[in-house]
Amino acid sequence: MPAISKNLYGKWELVEADASNFDAYMKKCGVGMALRIGAKMMKQTLGIIDDVADEQLHLTTEASMASSDQTFEIGDVEQDEKTLDGRRCKTTREVTK
Repeated sequence: MPAISKNLYGKWELVEADASNFDAYMKKCGVGMALRIGAKMMKQTLGIIDDVADEQLHLTTEASMASSDQTFEIGDVEQDEKTLDGRRCKTTREVTK
């Protein structure tokens, strides 16, 4: 498994969403129209934190409607996740070059 580049650690602000792709992604995930409209307009900051083992990924999301702080196993490990809009899903995380 490739290591996460140290250049990715830090806080990243969503400056401008690719509205059509973001909307299509949220629609495919089952997010309703009203929430999709709000999500495209809200400010988001993603934190990639360097405080966990190499096989893990610590992500924080700060947004005007909700925030999250989660640590994930990297690789072919399916995990339960609660999305910012309250949906439950299964996720896997991979690092690729």
